[in-house]
Amino acid sequence: MKRGLFVLLFLVVFILMVVVEYSGQDNQGFSSGSCPFMIPAEVGEENLEVIAQFDGVTILRVEENKGLYTRIGGYVVEENGRMYMINSSEACFFPWGFVTLSEGMKTLNTSFVIANLSQRRANVTLQNRTATLGVKHFVACGYGGEILWEHDSVPPYYWLIYRGKYMPNREGVSYPQVLTSNTSNYLFVVEVHSAPREVPFVRRWVGEDWVYVFGREGLVKKLSLEKDSWPKRNVFISSAGNYTILGFEQPQEDGSPAYGRVLIFNGSEVIFDKTFPYDPNCLCYVIPGWGRINEEGYATFGLYTGTGIYNGTLIYEKG
Repeated sequence: MKRGLFVLLFLVVFILMVVVEYSGQDNQGFSSGSCPFMIPAEVGEENLEVIAQFDGVTILRVEENKGLYTRIGGYVVEENGRMYMINSSEACFFPWGFVTLSEGMKTLNTSFVIANLSQRRANVTLQNRTATLGVKHFVACGYGGEILWEHDSVPPYYWLIYRGKYMPNREGVSYPQVLTSNTSNYLFVVEVHSAPREVPFVRRWVGEDWVYVFGREGLVKKLSLEKDSWPKRNVFISSAGNYTILGFEQPQEDGSPAYGRVLIFNGSEVIFDKTFPYDPNCLCYVIPGWGRINEEGYATFGLYTGTGIYNGTLIYEKG
């Protein structure tokens, strides 16, 4: 009995010693709430290329010459004499910090759309389903190592096509289309719902499409791109300097175009928002899916069979 008590006391004292010793050591990582993507590192200067400089912060990219080709590596942040590797393959850099994009599995409650096609008129029901699915995860960090904000993309949804007891069912998961672009101070995230090719009309039973604008403090603007019966197509977004252009085409239920829409932002503010109607005399897309903008806000984008040009005034040039 005494021996057992002695062993127990010895274990308690040993554990306490380990805890005290560990807590007294220098923590080379970041504490709770700190950025998990900044890893202290030492990198040879001969392998670094400067891609951006802010107040007291230099952003570098690792490049290694391998014979006839150059291998592009990750990013390095040099801040007040300290160097950190960015442990992410996708990152956008701003004067106030950087944003990383990753994809991970998350257990969530999502929509489950059931389309019964066994009758003359399709019957669609909407349920909820708990599942572990891939979600795109954005994390913004300051150059001091703190987390500024986080954002998860809209979750995917399940669907089931029932054709009758003598026909095989089909089921699957529709993941959203997530596009990003960034100006000198803002990150734009566009999230557009998709749908199965067999029954694209199930898009009607899930949520709206959105464009988000993020800054240092998090969400600056959330703008609805509306909810339609078919998924949007030919979506594009492009930025330069302080300007961003976004466009897409909305199909009708027979697959032909319904309309196209183009938005132009100066910073986070919308300075141009126009809907272009479908031209029944033109066997073409309203918005074919490309657009460019320069640092002065001069924009060009595909429109019908030509080009739309905006520089304070909209001009259409036939192709």
